[in-house]
Amino acid sequence: MSAKKAKKAAPKKSGRSVPDDDQIRAMAQARYGDEGALEIDDGAVVSISEDQKGPRGAYVQAWVWVDFPSEEDGPCEHNGTGWAGGVQVCTSCGKEL
Repeated sequence: MSAKKAKKAAPKKSGRSVPDDDQIRAMAQARYGDEGALEIDDGAVVSISEDQKGPRGAYVQAWVWVDFPSEEDGPCEHNGTGWAGGVQVCTSCGKEL
């Protein structure tokens, strides 16, 4: 089988250009970054997702800040309850109940 025929047998790509890791991190920072809440390091891991249609997007490693509830915060004004890590919490704000 010639190389030309082998190329035809390969799945078609979407025609999208794939940004490099630095560009992907910058896109993630612009869309989702929130100083002190969700931060993306300069060297964050980037994992490009690809399927039969070609590259579709990427996962980017990020830091998410989680406040610990304090006794001084008082009771929660929401009614939603659930469990997280063996502790009952409000499903709306995450405050420990």
